Order: sequence, then C-alpha cells, then structure tokens
Amino acid sequence: MKRFKNQKIPSVLQEAKNEIAIFPLALLIILMNGCTSPQDPFSYKEEYVVSCMLYVNEGIDTLKLRRTLPVDQTYDDQKAGINNARVKISDEFGDETQLTAIDNPIGCYVDRTGFQIHPHTRYFLTINLSNGKQIAGDTVTPDTFSVSAPQNRTIKYLQDTNTVRWTKAKGASAYVVIVTNLEQNKTKIDRGNEIISDNQYFSKDAATIWTFTLERSTSLYSWLYNYYGVHRVAVVAVDTVTYDYLWTMYQDKMQLNEPSYHLNNAVGYFGSGSRRSFNYEVRQ
Repeated sequence: MKRFKNQKIPSVLQEAKNEIAIFPLALLIILMNGCTSPQDPFSYKEEYVVSCMLYVNEGIDTLKLRRTLPVDQTYDDQKAGINNARVKISDEFGDETQLTAIDNPIGCYVDRTGFQIHPHTRYFLTINLSNGKQIAGDTVTPDTFSVSAPQNRTIKYLQDTNTVRWTKAKGASAYVVIVTNLEQNKTKIDRGNEIISDNQYFSKDAATIWTFTLERSTSLYSWLYNYYGVHRVAVVAVDTVTYDYLWTMYQDKMQLNEPSYHLNNAVGYFGSGSRRSFNYEVRQ
C-alpha cells in the first residue's frame, strides 16, 4: 500500500531522488547490537556502538555508548553500556565540552555545560576507552530552514490530507519527517476489516512513524495514522553522515551494500541535523 502520494518504497539508491521510505521511529533510534552476529560464540569479536545526533541551535542530546554482546547472551543495556569512557565533543574553532556519564541507564553521556550547536560548523567526537582504544567521528551541521505548516490544523480521518513544505537547508543531504501522537491516553482508530500488516515499513500499532526524502515537501494522508488526537510533525534536515546511515541500514533486503558509519573503531552514527515542528489534530 502506498503511504505518500506518488511515492514508493525505494529499492535501489540510484532511484532515490523522487522516492520516499516509511519506517517506525523505533527503527531510527534503536541501538544496534552489531553488523553480523557470529555463529560461533567463541569467535566473537567485540564492537563498540555509538549513537549521537547534534541539533542546530540546541544543546547536546544524550550520547549512547555500548558494546556488542556474544550471540549466545541475551542483550541487556546494563551489560552492554560503557560508563568509564572519556567523551569529548569539539568544534572547528577549538571550543569543546566533556560529556558526563549518568548512572541510569548505563552507557548514556550528557553535557552539563550548556554547549550549543551552531549551523555550518564541523564538530568532532573523541571517545577514549579505558583499554586505550579511541573512537572518533565528525559531522558538519546543516543550516536552519523554515517549515510551512498546513493552514488547517484539524483533519478528519479518511477525508483530509496535510501537505507539508519546507525551504532548503544548506548543507542538508536529506530530510526526515517524523509524526508522533502526543496523547497520553490514546484512542485507537478502528480500521474494521482493513488489512495492514506489521512490517519494517509500517506498524498498525505505532504511535510514531517516520520517513525520509530528498524533496522539500510531502503529503501526510489521514489514513496513515493509528490514533486520533494531537500529533506533532517534526521535519529534520540531516547531514551526510545521517543520510548515509539511513540508506545503508534500511536499504532494500536485496541490496548488499555495507553499512556506512563514518566512525573510526565503532559502528553507529555521530550525525547532525536542523529541525522544525508543528502540531495538528486528527479527528473522527
């Protein structure tokens, strides 16, 4: 089933210019356990996993640092988390901040200095581990931009469509559109006999969906949603690191491209973006 007007799920990277892909947000923020699990637990090789996004004109959000676990062990954040590393983020002008590990959950680092992220700036990540190994990465932040929210902030299920447009963000490689239901007590939409299967592109129970595109607009049909109520639409202009990560991690199953991480001695991502958002309501 097509989710967005005149768009389809991409099958190859070369066809990406006018195409769009839809995935649950959980796939965007989930921490990977590694690229390929070894079949023999005794041949296991530990990998380090980094997850961090920098947002323009905002402070530093949480950086996550994990290690992969052997395939014969149940994954556990407390076991995988690394809390004794020295984590530094700096910019091309020499400004820097040291991130602090928090007790719970293990493996999460935060900035307590009020370090601000600026547009058109290169940022560097340096992680020194207790075993002497060093993880490094860098990202160049895109510019700010503006979003034209639909005039109609209330839409009816199965009747209305919202079209979201935005200006170009200089330095952005793609745009991610995230739609989240904000209701604390969610009212599920009764789809009757409509068949919508759970898969990697769409979940019939998801409160959040996301998509990425190279264009500067997209249509959000009312039948796309699983719940009534207030929703937030966030448009994020992302850098090359994030774009490459999304394309290679969620490529068509028939593709064999190796994941692109842009990190030394680790997998995951150290990327950046610029974001804008607005709210609207889906009614019966």
